[in-house]
Amino acid sequence: NLAIEVATATGKHLKAELLRAIRDRGLEGAIRFCNLKASEKTLEVAKKYGVDVRRFSHKFRNPANKATGPAATAIKTYLTQLKQNNKNLHPFTHVTDSGTWVFLPIVIPDPFCLNCHGTPGREIPDNVYSVIKELYPSDNAVGFKVGDLRGVWGIFIPDSVIANLTTTET
Repeated sequence: NLAIEVATATGKHLKAELLRAIRDRGLEGAIRFCNLKASEKTLEVAKKYGVDVRRFSHKFRNPANKATGPAATAIKTYLTQLKQNNKNLHPFTHVTDSGTWVFLPIVIPDPFCLNCHGTPGREIPDNVYSVIKELYPSDNAVGFKVGDLRGVWGIFIPDSVIANLTTTET
């Protein structure tokens, strides 16, 4: 599935860059990397596949990532499934006049992510949280636990890309 491939590639690319930023500049530097470069790195992967890649969240750090419309519906669906202890989260799709949005869950995978998305003063060190608040004064992306839904990947696949996939598969 193209959307899963794109989301996986984007996640791996961002994680590698994030780990490099942490190694070189610490957690505060990683926050600054995310603020300045995460969208750019996401765009690099999107261009490679000819799709649009976005991250959406119900508890967003960057206001540009606020989930609305179908992304918000996907998040509500995933939150309900997780609340019912359903760990088998399937892609959520929304067809438009020009292509298809595929939404895939982003779940907090391990305690390391809580250094920036956990509880301030507990998992998030004060010095890191001060940088978060400096760069994102309206931050909502805290208070998560391992296994919580952080948001969704939104992969928009234009009809032209879908037609090309169908042609090459036959």
